[in-house]
Amino acid sequence: MKKSLLFLFILFSIGCTSQSFQWQAVIDSVKSDGFYKILINPEISTHLKPGYGDLRIFTGNEEVSYILKKEEPSKTTSLFKEYEIVSKDLHAGGISYIVLHNKDKNAIDNIHLDIRNADVMKRIRITGSDDQKEWFMVKDEYEFYSANNPKGTSEIKILNFPLSNYEYYRLEINDKKSRPIDILKAGYFDYSSEKGKYTEVPSPVITQKDSAKESYIRISFSSPQYFDQLKLEISGPVYYKRQATLSEVNRNKKGEYHTEVTNMELSSDNNHEYDVSLTKASELLLRISNDDNVPLKIKSVRALQLNTNGIAYLFKGKNYILKFGDEKAEAPVYDLQYFNNKIPDEIPALTTSKPGKIISAQQGASFTFFSSPWFIWSAIGIVIILLSFITVRMLSEMGKAN
Repeated sequence: MKKSLLFLFILFSIGCTSQSFQWQAVIDSVKSDGFYKILINPEISTHLKPGYGDLRIFTGNEEVSYILKKEEPSKTTSLFKEYEIVSKDLHAGGISYIVLHNKDKNAIDNIHLDIRNADVMKRIRITGSDDQKEWFMVKDEYEFYSANNPKGTSEIKILNFPLSNYEYYRLEINDKKSRPIDILKAGYFDYSSEKGKYTEVPSPVITQKDSAKESYIRISFSSPQYFDQLKLEISGPVYYKRQATLSEVNRNKKGEYHTEVTNMELSSDNNHEYDVSLTKASELLLRISNDDNVPLKIKSVRALQLNTNGIAYLFKGKNYILKFGDEKAEAPVYDLQYFNNKIPDEIPALTTSKPGKIISAQQGASFTFFSSPWFIWSAIGIVIILLSFITVRMLSEMGKAN
């Protein structure tokens, strides 16, 4: 009897703890074999666990490996821009001359030289000119040491000097003690900053209440959302500067409680774009300190999510689907994570259909006989009957003993 009861309890536990994906979205058709990025938009991410560990890509019953890549709020890139080498006169045992053209006459205080590796010490003099006839001192007796790049055949060396804007710069290299060095190119690094790409989440509902000294703005979303930036539209005096606190609103059996997310400054001098660090929320509270000023009016709030893409190698002719929404699923571990360098910088993007609820009859749903409601309630009924039988039997035996 005890063994039968234990067996039924195990089956009941299996039925209650089985894992399943609750949602799915169909991925666009694949035009050719290769890497693709699939945007995990807010309609999908609202159903995902923090970290998106319950996201999977399937073709049929086969799981497809992928890498998640989230945009950075901003990215700085550098590009080497070359100066024209007007002339290069090399003189072993004498002075070598290299003339560079700074055609836009930019104000510069350094020159980057790409030099073929060499174990040597040189002295360099830098002069400047606007007509290549009269030359003026920029820096004298610059000491240059070995170029030795263990990962390549050349190395970038930087020559620093006082800020100037000559159209031409001449490098006078003392080659009296050793052969000339091989300067492949000269130039500078131009740095540019690019903002990350965002997707707006569904617009929230805003309610505002003003007291004598503070304003309280509730920002409510239709479903829990991940977001990384808030954009506020504010009306108020021509000039204002207020301190505000943004908190996440949660509720439990004891009532409502607030978790502070960040402090913000609302000022007529800024663009009212605020980066926030928040996992997932369905309601926020913005508290503004007005002091003795007229309250500000928050006309609208836009919440944006930094784009996250699932990057996978897909094949033409196969149908792919996203499955997600399983609180018990753990983040997958794929070999693809070790081959980031094989993924091109620019790859095609695929979109998905609107998420749909997975029902038991659909392929791939984690529905089994043991997780069906019929089995669960039948098991509960059998367990209750067996427990009642055992209880009656024990009471009967206790009565006989007395």
